[in-house]
Amino acid sequence: DGEQTRDFIHVKDIIAALVHSADHPELHGTFNAGYGTSMTINDLAAQIIRLSDSPSRIVHLPERLGDVRHSRASIGKLLATGFRHVSSLEQGIAETLGFFRNR
Repeated sequence: DGEQTRDFIHVKDIIAALVHSADHPELHGTFNAGYGTSMTINDLAAQIIRLSDSPSRIVHLPERLGDVRHSRASIGKLLATGFRHVSSLEQGIAETLGFFRNR
């Protein structure tokens, strides 16, 4: 139904988190990278359609057995070391669309 939620993150912020972890030895062990917010699959698809000026329609497929319904990254450990995101998800989507348009 597209109402499943995920904490999507742009690759630039994943790289920024990895570089940040290398520069901050106090950030050790396992940590999560994300925006700390959840977005539905429907909202993500609608945002991509809007930003790409696409006439596409959202089509739902049957839910897959075992899929997690809701997911959000717990990013407190990363933020506690001073990490700040370098982009928003919307900026990341727009940049990705621009990349593919200009190929």
